Amino acid sequence: MRKPRYFDAELKALEDKARGLKTRKVQQLGELVIATGADTLTANELAGALIVLAETKEAGKREAWAKRGATFFQGRARRSAPATDRDTDNTLYQQAEGPGLVAIAEGFRHLGYKDDHELNAAEWIVYDALYAYAQEMVRRGKPAGQFAS
Repeated sequence: MRKPRYFDAELKALEDKARGLKTRKVQQLGELVIATGADTLTANELAGALIVLAETKEAGKREAWAKRGATFFQGRARRSAPATDRDTDNTLYQQAEGPGLVAIAEGFRHLGYKDDHELNAAEWIVYDALYAYAQEMVRRGKPAGQFAS
C-alpha cells in the first residue's frame, strides 16, 4: 500500500520556503544598495535608474553593466591590503592569534550554513573585528599583538 501524502503540509512548507527566499532576496538587495553607495540616492532617483536598467534591451550596455558589477563584487570579496601591508614573508603565521584564526575558519565550516555566500557573510563579521584589533595593535606600536610574549 502506498504511503499517504499530506499535500497541505507540503504546500505550506513550500510556501514558507518561498517566503524565506523572498525575505532573503529583499535583504540582499538592501545590502547591495548600501554597498554600492546607492543609498545616498532618493527613492525616486533609485527607482528611476532601476526602471531604465530593466527596460534597456541593448546587449552591449547590459554586458558592460554586468562586467562592471562583476568587477565591483570581485573587488569587495578580495578586500586586499595595500602592498606595504601584505604579509609577503609569512610572519603572520607566527602571530599568537594565528591558530585561533584557523580554529575560527574550521569552526564556521561545521555550523551548517547553506552555501558559501551565507558562510562568508557570517565569517566576515568576525574577520572584520579581528582586523580592527590588528589595526589598533599597530596603532599602539604592538604589531606582534597584545598577547605576544
